[in-house]
Amino acid sequence: MLKCQYCDYTSKRTYNLNRHIKLTHQNINNINDNNIIDYKCINCDKIFASDYYLKIHMSLCKNAIQCEENVHLFEENVHLFEENVIQNQIIFNCLKCGKQYKTKKYLIEHEEKCIGLNILSCPKCMKTFSSRSSKSNHIKKNNCKPRSIINAITNNYIINNYENERNDYITFNDMIEIFKNSGNYIIPKYIKLIHYNREFPENHNIKYTNDGCLVKVNNEWIYKDINDFSETLLNRNATELKKYFDNKKREIDIAIKEVELFEFINSRLNYLDLKLNKNLFKSLKKEIKNIIKSNIYI
Repeated sequence: MLKCQYCDYTSKRTYNLNRHIKLTHQNINNINDNNIIDYKCINCDKIFASDYYLKIHMSLCKNAIQCEENVHLFEENVHLFEENVIQNQIIFNCLKCGKQYKTKKYLIEHEEKCIGLNILSCPKCMKTFSSRSSKSNHIKKNNCKPRSIINAITNNYIINNYENERNDYITFNDMIEIFKNSGNYIIPKYIKLIHYNREFPENHNIKYTNDGCLVKVNNEWIYKDINDFSETLLNRNATELKKYFDNKKREIDIAIKEVELFEFINSRLNYLDLKLNKNLFKSLKKEIKNIIKSNIYI
């Protein structure tokens, strides 16, 4: 048992004794006799380094008999508090990938995008590396072939939330194929490639049951009115495809080699123009609803 050289405090741990001396007696060698009397407990004659610690002690100390127990209780409570602070510094774990965060705010932000992938795995080809540097060097080369998360080292794949789908597996040649051979139905064909691709089940976030259309939003399956949702899908994907088309106009023009076809493709990606053509717009919505209802993966 370790004993304080200034008072009757005892502890089995050196850490507790040192903390006690620091809290209660750290200035005892630098104060005069008058100050010692000022910071002395009138019940038990304990001496403290400051008025602050004396007041804390006095609030617990009622008489000389109870004092020793209260001092020990005070010291142990301080120790437990410090231990809890240390233990609670990292308590927020992602249930999908196991990553740890010090605050709940950062955990929530992470979980909105987390797909359950090992932090040492390439998010494109799903190859897992032994270190972060190896993974970083691999990603910088940018020459790996996209694969589904089901090929990664993980207990189970996570279906992405709607609007967080992967599209890195879609090549320029895939897009040219859609543009050239889909006629009026470029957007529905693209929707099918994103949400109903058999090789990338993590994007299967839209499904149809006897009760209606289900969409995964914020990690929950939510029912959507299929008529309204088909229009939402049409708008969102038209905007995405138009942006892609505008960014790669030169390359697409070279690949298409036909001015009329090039202009036709461009006209089928403008949502506002499509909406003005009531018959075409209705036909596109019907095709998207059929894709959702069929639940057929390509």
